Order: sequence, then structure tokens, then C-alpha cells
Amino acid sequence: MAECVDPGGAIPEGEWVCGDERVVECTTHRGAYVETIYAQLSAGTCADTSVAVSAEGPFALGTHEIVVTAEAEVAVSLCASELVVVDTVAPVLSDRQPELWPPNHKFHTISVDDCVEVEDACDDEVEVTFTYAASDEPRNDTGDGNTEVDIMNLGCGSVDLLAERKGNGDARVYTLGVRAVDASGNVTEGECHVIVPHDQGGKVPVDSGIAYQEEAPACD
Repeated sequence: MAECVDPGGAIPEGEWVCGDERVVECTTHRGAYVETIYAQLSAGTCADTSVAVSAEGPFALGTHEIVVTAEAEVAVSLCASELVVVDTVAPVLSDRQPELWPPNHKFHTISVDDCVEVEDACDDEVEVTFTYAASDEPRNDTGDGNTEVDIMNLGCGSVDLLAERKGNGDARVYTLGVRAVDASGNVTEGECHVIVPHDQGGKVPVDSGIAYQEEAPACD
């Protein structure tokens, strides 16, 4: 990781020079791996000197002191730098688009894990919660089975949805609002769609827009 530079030698522009602070983005769940740090000798030559760093990582979120040691006849501390590891990238959500079949007027519990796939380079324990639940078909509309309640027990991590759709419609699309927050406070708002197909013929369901919506409780 440490690169020795002879006295008066050139250091590539934009590279990390020992003695300077460096801010890097967290790239793995274990933190960040450090790029090359250039250490310039005040005397002697790199041919006769070996350089080493105090730690090579990975480095967790936060500030770390990196000490470069030069060793010729004796080992001496050459310079020290601060490495700051940050996470500024929000989680990425992908809609799993689960289906409820058959439309037998029974409730199915849908969890946030059923609904979305979460990717975050730095955090493997992203907090994901529901924010609302909506349907593109009205409550108890013509041809849907004469039931008043289609969405029940809407909580932070799960909701019960009725496997039901209008027989003379194209499909029912439930839309679930999803919020993902990583350990650094980066937030992503997204949606998951739960489909009750009209049939098993492969017809593409049509989201007709929100007919009604229920809000999830506040999640700390």
C-alpha cells in the first residue's frame, strides 16, 4: 500500500500523499480498503529503504491514523495521515413484485423481505419498513367478492393483503411504500407492487392508479 518516493521525486497528481488527510467511500460491508499512499523520503534513496504502513485494512466507517514507517538501517516513523471512511450512498431497492394466487379471498402476509431486495455497499443490515399500502381497486367493488377489508395489520415490517381482484377487471395491483435507511442515515424511498393476476394466462397486469391508501404507523 505504501509507495516510496525519492527526495525531489514526482508524485502523481491527485494521489494520496502521506501527511495529508484522505476521505474515501466505504465499499464493502467490512469497510474500505486503502489505496496507495505515497511517502517521500527527506534523505537517502528508495532503493536502500523499505516502507510499510501501520495497518492495511479494511477500515470501518470513521477516522483512522495511518503511520508510514521507513526502514533503512533503523526503522523510523516517516509520516502520519488521517484516513476518513464515509458512506454517502443510499441503499438500492429492487421490486420483487410478488403475486397472490389463487384469488380465493384469503389474506396473505407480505413482509418487506418478500417485497423488495436491498443492496448497500457498506451496510448489510439496512432497516427497511413499509410506509403505506394502497390498492388500484376500490374496497368491495363489483365483481371482487363482496369484502370490505382488503388491507389489514399494516405494520413496519409486514402487512396482510387479500388475494382478490375484480372478475371483470385486468388484475389487482397493491402498491406498498417502502423506506430503507442504512447505518449512516442514507435514505431511499421506493415502492413494491403485489399482483393479484386476473388469470394464469400471462396477461400483463395494469396498475390503474391508487383507489385508496392506508398509512403505516411511524417506525423508529
